[in-house]
Amino acid sequence: MMGFLKAASRSESSNISRLCAGIAFVLMGVIQAQEFESASKPPAPELALPVYRVAGVKDGDSWYFDAAVERLEAELTALAENRYTFEVETLNAGHDPVKVRALLLQASADPMVNVIYASGVMATENAKRMTDAERTKPIMAGAVQFSDIGGLISEGTSTVANFTFITEPKRVTADLELLKRLTDTSTIHIAIDRSIYGELDSLEQARAILERGKGLRVMFHPFDPTVENALRAIPTDAKAIYMGVQPRLEVTARKTLYQKLAERGAVTVSMMGIEEVKLGALAGLAPNNNAAISRLAALNIHQLLQGVSAVNLPVYLPVQDQLVINATAAKTAGWSPTYELALEANFLNRDGIVDGAPITLEKAMQWAAKNNADVIVAQEEERIRQQDTLIARSALLPQASFEATGSGTSLSDKISAMSPDYSHAGSFGAQLRQVLFNDELATNVKVKWESAVASSKDRLSSELDSMDAAAAAYLSVLTARSLYEIEKENLRLTQNNLQLSRLRI
Repeated sequence: MMGFLKAASRSESSNISRLCAGIAFVLMGVIQAQEFESASKPPAPELALPVYRVAGVKDGDSWYFDAAVERLEAELTALAENRYTFEVETLNAGHDPVKVRALLLQASADPMVNVIYASGVMATENAKRMTDAERTKPIMAGAVQFSDIGGLISEGTSTVANFTFITEPKRVTADLELLKRLTDTSTIHIAIDRSIYGELDSLEQARAILERGKGLRVMFHPFDPTVENALRAIPTDAKAIYMGVQPRLEVTARKTLYQKLAERGAVTVSMMGIEEVKLGALAGLAPNNNAAISRLAALNIHQLLQGVSAVNLPVYLPVQDQLVINATAAKTAGWSPTYELALEANFLNRDGIVDGAPITLEKAMQWAAKNNADVIVAQEEERIRQQDTLIARSALLPQASFEATGSGTSLSDKISAMSPDYSHAGSFGAQLRQVLFNDELATNVKVKWESAVASSKDRLSSELDSMDAAAAAYLSVLTARSLYEIEKENLRLTQNNLQLSRLRI
């Protein structure tokens, strides 16, 4: 029986093995047949990516907007990867406002153009002024809008058909209020490129709002883009100068202009913030947000190419302001910050500013012990008591005295001419005394000496008290500074979180 089971088991196992081998053979045949069939078929053609055309209408050659276009193309290239390809056609108006408008109309009428990028203030303003019938292609403004007083925004998006932009609505007001704080004056001089000045229709409206709402007296000074023209346009007695974006004034020229204005004693705040403060502007609030602007512009163009309407794109660019002051420019202008501003600001370009030697705890305590008023009084009291002791002891010391007397008489003998006419007499003496014992004098000396010792202890007590107070104040300052830095960093984190929340909304 056992042998039968073993034989049956061996037979069943053999059948299963043959079945598995057969299945494997069949599967290999199927796979080889499929591979042969695949190899015999031609490869499937790859789907061609759509090609979009972006017309870049630029005011003219500009260091600022040319760099912005380069950043925009880099950002858009990353967004377009494996989705589409794009071509950018640059239309240069040569800073001619009439030609700017003509190029915008030309690009709008071109059936091959998908999106227009207005690269410059003139291009942006002319695109904004186009009628809805003329603006047949979606337009992305390249110039940041610094005010929302024109009624272009509703619910965080553009109200103008086929036109979108990026805005920092509080940039100008925040900068002008900073200038007022720095100079304690309400007269603000705004330096602006003449080509921009001629295109901004809302300047007078902005002036009225600032003068009525902020109590500022605003004066505009347009100039052609040279240092000499700028210095001639800005009054020599101007103390508060607001420098707008200078798209045609190169880096070297801007450095020179800031230096000359500082030598006049003017306080210059730049709309562009930290980047211009590094060049020589005295102060600014805006961070370097060029990358963020280009990224948002590229995202908007990306969505416009995908068919999203311009009126549905967000326009706000939340910016976290931070006060930055150029210490060298401040020194040249003869300007010093208040204590509150010194705590609030970050200082750049400290070259040439000589800081005092750090005050150690030991030095602070030594200065307190030397200069404290109570210590000085105690030192004088100690000297007086010491002198009183010396005076009292002098009565117990040997006393020496000297005396001298003299007398003379005059005689006149009328009979004998040989007798003397006068005679004189004198006496001299010296005296030395020593007190051997006098209880009153000895007691007085002891009292005076004890009083001098007590005054010395008082002086030492005053010195130690002043040193203790100085040490406590020193440590309090260090603690306050550390807590301030912690609170300042917490504030920045909170503001960054607020900015992120707004972006998410």
